[in-house]
Amino acid sequence: MPALGAVVVGGGFVWVDGAHGIEKVNPATDEVVGTIPINADGVAFGEGAVWATVVRGGLGAFVRHSVVRVDPRTNEVTTVGRPGPPEQEFPNASFQGRLATGDGAVWYAIHTQLSSPGAIERIDIRTGVPRTIRLPGPADGVVVGAGAVWVRSNGLNAAVLELDPNTGKLRHQGSVVAADAIAASGSNVWITDASDNLVIKLDPNGAQSAVVENGITGPEAIAATDQAVWVATRTCDLVRIDPTLNKVVASVPVGVSNIGTVAVGSEGVWIGSGGRGAKTTSCA
Repeated sequence: MPALGAVVVGGGFVWVDGAHGIEKVNPATDEVVGTIPINADGVAFGEGAVWATVVRGGLGAFVRHSVVRVDPRTNEVTTVGRPGPPEQEFPNASFQGRLATGDGAVWYAIHTQLSSPGAIERIDIRTGVPRTIRLPGPADGVVVGAGAVWVRSNGLNAAVLELDPNTGKLRHQGSVVAADAIAASGSNVWITDASDNLVIKLDPNGAQSAVVENGITGPEAIAATDQAVWVATRTCDLVRIDPTLNKVVASVPVGVSNIGTVAVGSEGVWIGSGGRGAKTTSCA
């Protein structure tokens, strides 16, 4: 399997962050029907468009990013807002959770050192005005859903941060053992703890409401809808969790591990590696 970065679904297509840009795939035929030649390190779909973070230069080990909008019909690329603040470049970009959309804004995680306070950048889609939101810990991934913006933070004290989507104000900080991946549906938030083989369900207030621990070994990437939660594992399976029963109801062997992204669409579930610098590992 090629080393792919983030995979997202929307606008009738699957969008894959590949070696030559963002590839536009017809989900009915698996054919690449277009390539947007940008070097993205984060991709998301929402608010009627594809969104990506791209490097716009920097100094030394620090870079600045801009957010671009890709029209899903014409493939036209438009820069939104101004370049963000200096940050350390993420290794093995791109990855699931680097970038998210919702509530009229684009949100992306700003990379800092493990022990440093983190931040996310919020860009208003209508005005293009950016705003940097400081956090008590590093921002390792961001998702939007269940009435809030959620940030996984694996600093010295791992936590899941709940932010108000309108103001960016911190509503709640919940301590966890680890948050290796995060996903949100309309009703709940889900995180993975790979070392303890757990998938943890959080309610819209950020409180732990269920733990799924049977049938999952080494959870990697995760995606969630109100109908199902999909988890890729290091044992080369794609596991389906019923979000009402909070238990594994199906497991599909996919033949590879080191899966960094899972995306769900009407045509199926899509997986990709942890970034353009990473490769999936065969289980054969």
